[in-house]
Amino acid sequence: VHFLWPFPYTSKAEIMIRYVQDTTVPGGMDSSAKPKFIDDHSTSILNTEIRILTSRDLAYQVATNIGPEKILGKSVDSNNVNPAAAAALIAANLMVEPLRDCDVIPIQYTGNDPVVVQQVLSELISAYKSAYVQIHLSKGVSDAYLQAQTDEARTQLRNALSALKEEK
Repeated sequence: VHFLWPFPYTSKAEIMIRYVQDTTVPGGMDSSAKPKFIDDHSTSILNTEIRILTSRDLAYQVATNIGPEKILGKSVDSNNVNPAAAAALIAANLMVEPLRDCDVIPIQYTGNDPVVVQQVLSELISAYKSAYVQIHLSKGVSDAYLQAQTDEARTQLRNALSALKEEK
């Protein structure tokens, strides 16, 4: 019998990749409708997101944000801390695999310290969100801008419907 000490700890999360929802209900979303990919390239889209999640750049950013000495543990000399080595350890212990016919990407990180494992996964998700916005949204587009545009369109629609009712 072979025992490993310390026991490896694993932290898991899932990221949903949002796309246009295919629905037949105009002006709203049916609560029973399930999001699904509307094009034939859904696999390549998920693979793109997985490439972002598993990129060395993202791992390096996580390593520098948390601190290489925390990720590498007690075995490293505090005077010789290397963020690239910490990023390589993150990449080696990270598992990101897509589920078949699903818009959710499961992420799993394993390490020897339960606190650091959770920090790495949390920081990875935060860094991924920033990278996602940077890669996929054009400059100047933000959630606040999109929400303002949506609110304005709703107001215009209500005004048009009110005017139409008054005409009848």
